[in-house]
Amino acid sequence: MTQPAVNDSRNMMIALARRDASDLDQAEQAIARTDPMRFNHWVAQFADDPTMLRTAAPVEVAVLLRTLDAHPGWVDNPRTIHQVRANFVDQLGDFDHQVVRGSRAHAVDTIRQAQNPDLATFRAGVLTALDQAHQDVARTGSSIQTAFANRLAERGLITTDPELGEPFEHIQLGSRAAGLDRTQGAGWEPSAQLRGIAR
Repeated sequence: MTQPAVNDSRNMMIALARRDASDLDQAEQAIARTDPMRFNHWVAQFADDPTMLRTAAPVEVAVLLRTLDAHPGWVDNPRTIHQVRANFVDQLGDFDHQVVRGSRAHAVDTIRQAQNPDLATFRAGVLTALDQAHQDVARTGSSIQTAFANRLAERGLITTDPELGEPFEHIQLGSRAAGLDRTQGAGWEPSAQLRGIAR
């Protein structure tokens, strides 16, 4: 059995950023092909229902912000743009608009963090624990499951107490993962709402 390289989790984070960038590119292409009337209806929904900025897919919210900035003339009613921008501040608070406007690789994750800061903090903690676990495996030769469990436990994200649940290192990766949705890694799929506005 080969041990994972120290930078495997960094490569995974780079791959996630690339996937976000690819998903955003696909969404921008779909928006560019959209019928103007459907596009205006889609934007108006975000103006009328501010909570959509928190519940829509991060890639959809990122493409909305980027499109409104790049093509404000695509929206028939200037008040709609003003309302959507006000909703961004009300719903997502203070996030780095420049990152969303500029970097496809980081735009989606910036929105993801703004939509749910607690989840973003948790996700960052898990990824950091995974990175540290890979380093532990390379240094000590322990199993990745044990190293990862220990790093998660250090952060208070799980317990390794056997009385409180099945020990992490006894969980079989293949059998437990068999029931998971295999399409999750396939990349971004447009929401029904976004598919509806594309031609």
